Amino acid sequence: MKLNRVACAAMVGAVVLVAAPSASSASAPAAERHCNTRVVGVDADGNYILTPQECYSTFDQAARAAGVRSGSKVSPTNLSAALDAPENSLVSYIAVHHDGTNYGGSSIAIQGSGCSGGGINWATAQSGQWNNRFSSSRQYCQYGAYIRYYDSSTYSGNSYHARGWEDKPDLGSLNNLTSSVKYGGS
Repeated sequence: MKLNRVACAAMVGAVVLVAAPSASSASAPAAERHCNTRVVGVDADGNYILTPQECYSTFDQAARAAGVRSGSKVSPTNLSAALDAPENSLVSYIAVHHDGTNYGGSSIAIQGSGCSGGGINWATAQSGQWNNRFSSSRQYCQYGAYIRYYDSSTYSGNSYHARGWEDKPDLGSLNNLTSSVKYGGS
C-alpha cells in the first residue's frame, strides 16, 4: 500500500512539473515584425488614409514585398542605397519607424509619393499597434520638409522635430511615447 501512495505522488509531481511553464518561456521577447503600409489618400482632417499593414519576419522580406530589388540582403542601414538604384526608381518610402533605438526591433514602413503633408494618428491607425513604440526613424522626404513626432494623438503636446531627409537613431524624449506624426511641411 505504501508503494502505491509513493508511486501516485511521484506521478502527480511529474504532471505538475510538465504542465508548469518555464521561467524562460514566460519572459521570452516577442518576435520582430516588419510591416509595410501605403498612403492612398488624405482625409478632410489631414490624416493619411493607409492600406492595411502587411507584416513579415525580416526587414529584407518586408522591403522586397514593397518592391525593393537588391543583389544583397536589404537592412535598415542599406535601404537608402538600395532605393537609389535605378531598378528601384518606382519604389517610394516616406519613413521607416523602428521600436528600438539605432533602427533595431520591429518596424513599420510608410510608403507613398512624398511628404506633401499629412499625418498619422498612431493611437488609432493600424489598430493602435504602433502607438508609443517608435524609438528611431529613417525619413525619406525631400529637402525642406520636416517630420514632427507628438506625444498626443491630436498632433499636439510635447514634440520632436526632424528634418525630412535625416536619419534619427534615437527620438530622445519621445522614445516609446509617439502617438501621432505629421509628415511634410516646413
